[in-house]
Amino acid sequence: MGINMVGFVGAQARRRRRNRYLFLFFIIIIFIFIFYLPTLDFTTDEQELPDEILPDTVDDQSSLISEIEELKLELFQKDQRIKFRDNQINDLKKEKKELNNVIIELKQSLASIEIEYDKTLGNFSELENNISENSSENVNKIEILQKQIQELNNQIKNYKDEISNLNNVIANSISSAEFQDINIENSILKGEIKAIKQKSLEVKDIIDQLETRLEEKQKIRFNYGLSEKQLMNYVKQAKRIKGSTGTILLQLLEMRLDNLIFRLGLAPTIAAARQLVGHGHINVNQGRVSIPSYQCQPGDVLSVKDSPASKKLVNTYLETPSLSNIPQNLELDKKALSAKILGIFDREWVALNLNELFVVEYYSRKI
Repeated sequence: MGINMVGFVGAQARRRRRNRYLFLFFIIIIFIFIFYLPTLDFTTDEQELPDEILPDTVDDQSSLISEIEELKLELFQKDQRIKFRDNQINDLKKEKKELNNVIIELKQSLASIEIEYDKTLGNFSELENNISENSSENVNKIEILQKQIQELNNQIKNYKDEISNLNNVIANSISSAEFQDINIENSILKGEIKAIKQKSLEVKDIIDQLETRLEEKQKIRFNYGLSEKQLMNYVKQAKRIKGSTGTILLQLLEMRLDNLIFRLGLAPTIAAARQLVGHGHINVNQGRVSIPSYQCQPGDVLSVKDSPASKKLVNTYLETPSLSNIPQNLELDKKALSAKILGIFDREWVALNLNELFVVEYYSRKI
């Protein structure tokens, strides 16, 4: 019985010790939840931008660059065909010129042979008239002359056949119809090359426009510290509102809470303003707001959290030279560390060298 009581008391002591440990554990968890959780930033739509933001890959630009490469290849092929045709025409012209020179030489030789032939015929006639005077001697001369006449006739015939053959070669090798076909094909190729060059220029212009739009888009991202997805969502929202989409886009971005804190000089940079809001140092209409992308409205009152740490941090920022001037639609009370939004931003108050229409055009094919 005594042993059982000892065991029971020991179990009770262990149970009480375990309960004390559990109680201390829950106290620590509650302490962490109360004092540490408010400093965490659970905003999912805000992302710290990397030090270097590279331009996004643009499918349209890549396809246009590929199209330019294809056009260059096609242009090269057309040029090669034109060069081949030009060489072919030059070779044919050269061949025709050489054949014409040969024909001229043959005609000159033929003319000289015909002269000799006429002279031989004259001698032959003279011998026939004088045949009675010295018949034996003249008969021999006549035979010689007849052989010469026959040889000359054969030469004349051969020359005429050769000239005729050369004329046929010229006619067959480079007819006017063939010349015309080659020239027509060359004209077509040159026209195609001109069209390809014109298309290449158009594609290059499109690429230049895309690069300009991409540059403007990157400017607005850097200035407001936005991710690609965030900026696209703002463009979608601006398109749903009546008015100039570019101006409305800038107004939406300017009315972000982190941007307003920066514009008031309560933070030296957009990143610092985002951190200030995310850590719960800023109130909007007496209520704590920890979302940097919170969309403020005209008439809203912004104030610093009523705590020594928050006021000390903001006062330190106020003593630092600000990168932004306070626009006319904001009113700041430095002593009370509060500000009031008097109205919507005007375009002229946005001190940013930017063409916002290019940004809208950049996303026009994506949304």
